[in-house]
Amino acid sequence: MGKPDPVRPRVVEVLLPTRSHWRTALANAQLLKNAGFSNIFIRKSMSAEERRQDFELRQQVHERNNGKAAKEWVVYHGEMKHVSELPKRKQPGNQ
Repeated sequence: MGKPDPVRPRVVEVLLPTRSHWRTALANAQLLKNAGFSNIFIRKSMSAEERRQDFELRQQVHERNNGKAAKEWVVYHGEMKHVSELPKRKQPGNQ
């Protein structure tokens, strides 16, 4: 997929049989980094226009976070959000 680039590996498209497989793969994508696959990235399928918009949004977030000690701005569900606006994560275990 895409044009060959000698500097980086080619993108591989994987089609999963069901939507639940797709959701599971995306939900567990961060586990690859700790399993020795830090150079593998999983993302949803996007059109060229969606990829361009996503890139521009990530650039805006990068500019806002530039020079700060910690990330204050992130891309969340296709929108730029301050970390204080993100939903709180559920803590595992008995509550």
